[in-house]
Amino acid sequence: MNQALLSGIASKAYDKLLKATESKQPIAVTGLPDTMAAYIASKLCADTGKKVLLISGNDLKAAHDAEDGQQLLESGVACLPGGEIDLTRGASSHESAWRRLEALARAQEGDIRLLCTSMDAALQRMGSADRFREETIRLAPGDRIDLNDLIRRLTAMGYERVSMVEGKGQCALRGGIIDVYPPACSQSLRIEFFDDEVDSIREFDCISQRSLDSVEKCTLTPATEVLLPPVDAEKAARRMRDAIERQGGDLTLASSTLFSDLPPLPEDDADAPDFFDKNITPKIREKQQTAARKAELERRRAQLMADADMLAEGLPFKRIRAWLIVLTDDTYTVLDWFEPEIVVLSDPNLLRKRAEERRAGFADDLEGAISRDEAVKEQETLLMDWDELLRHVQGYATVAVTEFLEGMAGVAVKDAADLGVQRVAGYSSQIRPLAEDCDGWLREGYRVAVLYHSNAKAAAELEKQLPGITAVQCDVASRASCELAFRTAEQALGHVDVLVSNAGIAQQKLFTDITPDEWQHMLDVNLSGAFHLCQLALPGMIRRKAGRILTVSSMWGQTGGSCEVHYSAAKAGLIGLTKALAKEEGPSGITVNCVAPGVIDTDMMAAFTAEDKAALAEETPVGRLGSADEVAKLLVFLAGEDAGYITGQVFGVNGGLVI
Repeated sequence: MNQALLSGIASKAYDKLLKATESKQPIAVTGLPDTMAAYIASKLCADTGKKVLLISGNDLKAAHDAEDGQQLLESGVACLPGGEIDLTRGASSHESAWRRLEALARAQEGDIRLLCTSMDAALQRMGSADRFREETIRLAPGDRIDLNDLIRRLTAMGYERVSMVEGKGQCALRGGIIDVYPPACSQSLRIEFFDDEVDSIREFDCISQRSLDSVEKCTLTPATEVLLPPVDAEKAARRMRDAIERQGGDLTLASSTLFSDLPPLPEDDADAPDFFDKNITPKIREKQQTAARKAELERRRAQLMADADMLAEGLPFKRIRAWLIVLTDDTYTVLDWFEPEIVVLSDPNLLRKRAEERRAGFADDLEGAISRDEAVKEQETLLMDWDELLRHVQGYATVAVTEFLEGMAGVAVKDAADLGVQRVAGYSSQIRPLAEDCDGWLREGYRVAVLYHSNAKAAAELEKQLPGITAVQCDVASRASCELAFRTAEQALGHVDVLVSNAGIAQQKLFTDITPDEWQHMLDVNLSGAFHLCQLALPGMIRRKAGRILTVSSMWGQTGGSCEVHYSAAKAGLIGLTKALAKEEGPSGITVNCVAPGVIDTDMMAAFTAEDKAALAEETPVGRLGSADEVAKLLVFLAGEDAGYITGQVFGVNGGLVI
């Protein structure tokens, strides 16, 4: 780990933290926002060589923590999301399930040093890690295994047997070839046999079905995290059937047998035959509706019984994770799977609140599923509560990251270490365009403060490249964090004349797959962050009757981008904020403008091939990609005196892609 990460940390306090983790004494780390938890966890991991489990509020925060940890540690970092608990037979995304299985598989392989997870995942009871490890299959050319036995084992591991593999969690038998796509693999595998001997193993493309490169060996991990030994399968199926029977009572029909032979009523009561008494008709209608509901409930109950039958045959059914607590008394937690040596709790107060909200939401979902005969009451204990989780954490070296000691939410710490972090910098991995942008401001004579999120390595590099830059840690999604950062910036700069609201995140995802947390986080960072900073900057600008506010949107905020609906919505909101605020603040001598970049050649495009970039350049009327320097020069111009008559405008730096 870069030693620059040590800057700004009180060394004596950090030594106290290290000693506490060595003696397994619970300790609070104070003076830090929860955004710094990933930094602390990564540093402990690097300095102690121990496995660290970091628990954050939600899946999205855990994913960001993992990204930060990856930049700090470079390897051995994974994210375990809570994922969906499928109580119904409605359509659901498998994406989170595959991410969970990938992380669990890596944990079993022992190549994870820092595991970032959410409160949702920490609360969930899990199946046996030992069983998961026992069922994992490792193959290499020359190994002998019966082809049919292998396909049977794969289906017992949760793989869906299909005629052609098209996605993760599927397997197919075609002559002497088995195609399989393990959840933990980045590519599907084609295993060719000669009799009972593995002849070759190759990756293949699911879309074209064409074989790719050969591999020396492969690991086939289960496609479900709940696996029961064959000797327990029938017992588990019996427990499931008993629970279903207990839950489903007889539905008493509301009408008398007197009406059993009457014909069905028409859809409209007004069309009922005249000999139907007006008082009798509603009773007949009620009987028919009750009968229809009973038939539907019986159908759903039959589906549950079919799941139990699959289980009795040793075949996990799709919703088995939601039924774990019914099937067995032997349940486990993420602590059992990962076996950490240090547990870091990111803001215990926030975690407790999330635990309460998650359990309440799950209880509501379960109540609805029970009413539809798709679940049973026993499933209510699938999630632990906050106090039970704390009991599980006992015995581990526990570190609670919190701003104030009052926010411990029942975590019994023995000591506290105030790290007093003042300048632990962070920015996205796009250090080059950031440096270019800041350099442009410095050349124009501005004093510059950069608000950053969590990447200490990038910020240290920026400060090294451009002496004079003031870096201030800030989570723009948090009002409190913005207020603290702004005060720090004002102390360094004297006052703020120009605000450039440029914080942003992006995500490509189908609209139907976007979770409420992902939607909200996109708005919090890309739109609410600008709101917070503008409100903090404006009082001083209004007093001085001068100021420049610049927001950075995107061409997708102007036109909308497919598979980026939440991103497009937030960026469009920035444009609306800019135009409205310009009208409101113009009389105070403050201009507000927006820059909407198109395809800019930054580090975000590192994954694009030369061919991809060439294709994008060809689509752009000017025939090339834009540069960060071009965006920076426009921002500097709009901040200057020559732009005093320009306000409420949106400037597209897009090479003509949007006109």
